[in-house]
Amino acid sequence: MEESARQISDQVLALIASYGLNVLGALAVLVAGLFAAGWAKRAVQRALRRTGCIDDTLTGFLGSLVKYAIVAITVIEVVQQVGVEATGIVAIFGAIGLALQGTLSNVAAGVMLLLFRPFKIGDYASVRYALTNKLKAQLEADGISIPFPQRLVHMTPIAQ
Repeated sequence: MEESARQISDQVLALIASYGLNVLGALAVLVAGLFAAGWAKRAVQRALRRTGCIDDTLTGFLGSLVKYAIVAITVIEVVQQVGVEATGIVAIFGAIGLALQGTLSNVAAGVMLLLFRPFKIGDYASVRYALTNKLKAQLEADGISIPFPQRLVHMTPIAQ
C-alpha cells in the first residue's frame, strides 16, 4: 500500500515539475498581456483625443478594438504556452466571426457612418421611411427605444 501511494506521489510531483513551469509562464504572459491591452487602449484613446478631429464614440471604439485584439493574441499565446495548438484556436475565432457576420457588418457600417459623417446628431433623416432626430446606436422616437441596424443607414439612400 505504501509503495502505490509513493508511486502516485512521485507521478504527481513529476507532472507538476514538467507542466508547472509552463503554467506559471502562461499566467505571467496572461497578466502581462492584460496590462499591455489596458495600457494600449488608454494610449490609443489619448492620442485620438489629442487630434480633436475624431469623434469620442469612434475614439472609444478604436481603443476597445486595440484592447481586444491584444487580448485575443494574448489568449492564443497563453494557450500555446500550455501546449495546445494555435491552429485550433484560430479556427474557433474564425467560426465565431462567421457566426457573428451580421453583427460585425452592423459594427463596420457604424464605423463608416462615424468616419464619413453623412449627417450629424440632431439632423432629420429618412432611411427606409424611418424618421428620426437623433442618430446613435439606438434611435429614439416618441420616447420608445427602437433598435436600428446601422448597415441599413450605410447601404440605403438617405433623404435629408
